[in-house]
Amino acid sequence: MIETALQNRSEQWTGRVATDAEVERLSSRLGQLVPEWLLSVSQNYPLIGSTFSLPDTDIHFQWLEPDEIIATAFEAYPGVLAYLRGYLPIGRDLSGSGDDYYLPVHEGADPPLLRIPGEAVANEVQLLEDEIVEIYPSLSGFLGVVEVG
Repeated sequence: MIETALQNRSEQWTGRVATDAEVERLSSRLGQLVPEWLLSVSQNYPLIGSTFSLPDTDIHFQWLEPDEIIATAFEAYPGVLAYLRGYLPIGRDLSGSGDDYYLPVHEGADPPLLRIPGEAVANEVQLLEDEIVEIYPSLSGFLGVVEVG
């Protein structure tokens, strides 16, 4: 489903593809949290650095560089706690909120797109999952309606 959504708009993606070295770093550092389908998408479609806006909302983000995904998962909050719960960071907010965007990769090959606000952390030890906001019920659906810049 995600590949189809990406193929349907292949001429619109404005970023770059991941290198073999970047895919290897993602795999070695994040292990099972990075599903094969996401590695494949990263190498076949120029999403890295692309910006996405959802019409009539404040949703505006940029797809993270592979090294930024790793850094967010291991060095930043709420990314550290989100990673431990199975949420993979994929986007940096560009609207001013500072909230990053995540995929709950444990939810299958077409997971929802989520925003996890900084306020979703309690004392740097607990992720307040009731603070997580679902932006779109599936990544493929989001990719089908989003404006790309």
